[in-house]
Amino acid sequence: MELRGVYKLVIMNIKIGLIACLFLIGCCETVLSQGIQNDKIGLQRMWLIKAEADTEKVIVFLTLGKLYLDKPGKEKTNVDSAIYFVQQAEKLSKAKGYKIGYGRSVLGLALVAIKNKKNQEALQLTRKALKSFVEAGDFLDIGETYIIMGQRYDDQPASFERKIECFRNAANAFIKSGTVRRAGDAFKDIGENQLLIGRNVEALENLRTSLKLYESVHDKDLGSVYYLISRALSSTGDFVNELKYSLLAIKNIEASGDTSSPILRNIFYATAMAYHRVQNYNIAHTYYVKARRLAYMQKDTSAMLEITFNMGMSYLFDHKFDEAVALIKSIGQLKDTVTMVEYGMYTAGELRRSNKSGQREKALGLLNTLKKYKNIKLPVSIREKLASTSIHTFLDMNDINGAENYFLELSHLAASKELTLTDQLDALNGMIRYDNLTGQSKAALRAIKAYQYLCKKNNLKIFNKEHENWLFKTDSLLGNYLSAIKHYQNYKRGEDSLLNESNSRQISLLSIQYETQKKDKNIFLKNKNIEMLARQSLLQRTTLRQEKIKRNLTIGVAIMLLIVLGIGYNRYRLKQESNLLLQSQQLEIDNQHKKLMTSAEDLTLLLKEKEWLLKEIHHRVKNNLQVTMSLLNMQSFYISNHEAQEAISNSRRRMYAISLIHQQLYQSDGLCYINIGSYVAELGGYLQDNLSPDKKIHLNLAIEHLEIDVAQAVPLGLLINEAVSNCFKHAFLVKVEGFISLQAYRNENGNISLSISDDGCGIPEDFLGNSGHTLGMNLMYGLSSQLGGDLSVTVNRGTTVKIIFTPINSLEEELSDSSDHQGVAS
Repeated sequence: MELRGVYKLVIMNIKIGLIACLFLIGCCETVLSQGIQNDKIGLQRMWLIKAEADTEKVIVFLTLGKLYLDKPGKEKTNVDSAIYFVQQAEKLSKAKGYKIGYGRSVLGLALVAIKNKKNQEALQLTRKALKSFVEAGDFLDIGETYIIMGQRYDDQPASFERKIECFRNAANAFIKSGTVRRAGDAFKDIGENQLLIGRNVEALENLRTSLKLYESVHDKDLGSVYYLISRALSSTGDFVNELKYSLLAIKNIEASGDTSSPILRNIFYATAMAYHRVQNYNIAHTYYVKARRLAYMQKDTSAMLEITFNMGMSYLFDHKFDEAVALIKSIGQLKDTVTMVEYGMYTAGELRRSNKSGQREKALGLLNTLKKYKNIKLPVSIREKLASTSIHTFLDMNDINGAENYFLELSHLAASKELTLTDQLDALNGMIRYDNLTGQSKAALRAIKAYQYLCKKNNLKIFNKEHENWLFKTDSLLGNYLSAIKHYQNYKRGEDSLLNESNSRQISLLSIQYETQKKDKNIFLKNKNIEMLARQSLLQRTTLRQEKIKRNLTIGVAIMLLIVLGIGYNRYRLKQESNLLLQSQQLEIDNQHKKLMTSAEDLTLLLKEKEWLLKEIHHRVKNNLQVTMSLLNMQSFYISNHEAQEAISNSRRRMYAISLIHQQLYQSDGLCYINIGSYVAELGGYLQDNLSPDKKIHLNLAIEHLEIDVAQAVPLGLLINEAVSNCFKHAFLVKVEGFISLQAYRNENGNISLSISDDGCGIPEDFLGNSGHTLGMNLMYGLSSQLGGDLSVTVNRGTTVKIIFTPINSLEEELSDSSDHQGVAS
């Protein structure tokens, strides 16, 4: 006893430990998923900072909104953040006239409404988004919007047509956009909804269209559409093809590695039911077990009940009563008393009808077990079936007293308006049998009349061999012998006709079986004779072929041996000559390699010295220019003339533009090229600090990654200096706030286009015609000529200076000249 207590304690501790581990794993998974989502959000925020185009910003805003909407954790905070980013995308799209972005923003707000369970608001927003997508001609987003719209309708009968229409519009839009797989998804949704409202033929057609679309793009994820096709075929009564597609669905999903999805459980269950319908109960049981195991893993109680119930029915139809009875306990463990009683009642009924000894006693024992659930509020139909099964079981065992209580219950239930016609007839059937066996002829006759009345009222066939037997016994007890003889004759005639019909069927079946076996036997004998003749012919051809092969092989081997000997001797002689030649060539190669290695080391050393020398030269030039600038700066302190000071300042800025080039050259790895972007950013910042410290003038830079030769860097830098300095000094005499934009890019001809514009007061129109008006303008025209470019100055809400020039590559030209000289020398 002590050992048993210790064992229980250990088991309990192990269970607690497992529960704690599962809890910790769940927490870790939650934290990990939150961390991944946060990383994605952080990355999108970085993209938002770097994004320059408005359309890029809209896309990033929408992506952030979706990430926050799907983020686990604090739901209200995440939803609020999602709304903020989606609204930012909406405002920006509306301001820029970006219809696709606006539609996607409204669709994002619809998803937020869905998250907040505001279905009508979501429908209104999807219609608004759809209008924007239609105006933009964006068929892909039109299709996605129709899908979301269709999913918003409920499963009421009136809503199915709207849902199907939405999915059909989505399919057409996806086909126009060329997204074939999404079109397949839409046709699958149409078929699935048509199945739900019983339009099985149309559903099958749309599902087959979906399958063709999937196959056209070589999509391997076909399990769900196979499953839906099998359901449609089941509804049309094509059970053979239903099985075919069910098995295809199972094979497809298991091949994908997804062995625990709810759809796989449904497919296992549908396959089991298909085998059940064709009465192949053994295979059906295999799939019932698989479906039940998955339902247990997924903790789906309703699915477990349904699967277990039908698995038990397959056991009953297969006469495996012990297995069927064992399932009653399993259903009881699922805490559904009504289903347990219903299943127990069906089990008892099949046990009662079995011819095996002891089965009726088992049925009686099972019914006595179900008695304790009588006080539970059961549906009227189940109470009727339970009472009917019980009364027939007791009557089968000649236990009239035991049947009496159930007769009274059936008498009470037969008058209930809640019973269906089938249940009413079933109740009267039990009452008639009880009245006949207990000698209550008048009561039996009344029950038979009531049975016949219900049949006539509902246009059912009245004749029943059992009814005629009832009437014969009742009239005999009442002394109506003529009527009894008539009913007895009808009873025997019905029995004979049924016997004749049964015999006819058996004779037809045996005839078909005999003809089939005879035909199969003839075919088998013919096939056997053909196979024997074919084997003999094959054996003869094989023998002749082998003899011919042996002869040819002997001759071929002899010839090949002679050829191999000749080739071998020839190769030996050639190899000796080649070895001598290779040895002499190897010595020459080694000598040349040594010389090349020595030359390469010398060249590397010279190259490093040259690079160092060039960097030192640039450094010294930059320092000398800085010294000159400092001297000019000191000189300006001793000059009171404003024009002289202005000239010194202009010279100092020009020197800084040149010195900045040399500074970048000695600080960079390359000695031949200047990066325009970094150069303009630093020069612009310097000019802004010197010329407008008190004004709010912003520099807007839009410069591609461009590098120019050092020969063009100095004139270009001086030109930029003159143009930007003019903007700072003359464009904002009245305004205290504005912007100066610098744009540089390579056009389609390979030329570099540089423009400097401002939103200031602009140059007077009479000034543009006089190119020699100031030193600065003369200098800009001269520098543009030096660059070999075209300079243009335009005035439109400010001044724009634009130059287009062809970049040169002095290093390539130098190498080209060097190779030309070497070619001439050679």
